[in-house]
Amino acid sequence: MFRSHRGEKVANSQWLKLHYPLYWHYDVLQALNVLSLSGRLSDPRVSEALDIVERKRTRERFWIAEGFYWHPVTGARSGSTDVVDWGRKGPNQMISLNALRVLKASGRLR
Repeated sequence: MFRSHRGEKVANSQWLKLHYPLYWHYDVLQALNVLSLSGRLSDPRVSEALDIVERKRTRERFWIAEGFYWHPVTGARSGSTDVVDWGRKGPNQMISLNALRVLKASGRLR
């Protein structure tokens, strides 16, 4: 899901960060979400990715966005600015919702 097919190295470190919104990008939680929708979370190859998502849960039992593909509007607009403030601080409701869905579907939600 995030390791290179040529070895044990992480193919792209950005894939291990949680993002919202993802737009057309990829991260480990999005991959797990897609696999949960297709009923494939029982595959033993996803267990490391599930461990990563579980470890990212805060003490307050939420998840936060760790990476961003957008920038808030600051006057001059460019291709990567967004007029919506998706939030850069505190718990991210959509990431937390998706993480809980994935963990529940995998049987790891306590």
